Amino acid sequence: MKKKISIIATFFNEEGSINEFISRINRSFKKFNHIDYEIIFIDDASSDLSNLLIKKARRSNKKIKLIT
Repeated sequence: MKKKISIIATFFNEEGSINEFISRINRSFKKFNHIDYEIIFIDDASSDLSNLLIKKARRSNKKIKLIT
């Protein structure tokens, strides 16, 4: 059974860095085949497109979760 790590990240108006953050996490965990992971984003009342970008990324990456 694989161990699972949950990465919890709050965000507020981070549309400029959301995709890079997700990309870096995905690249980092590809090195560890024996560990599963999930990214749980918590929206801290963003007023930019951060929420939309996370929802879009979630369509192709089921490891991404979003709490608004």
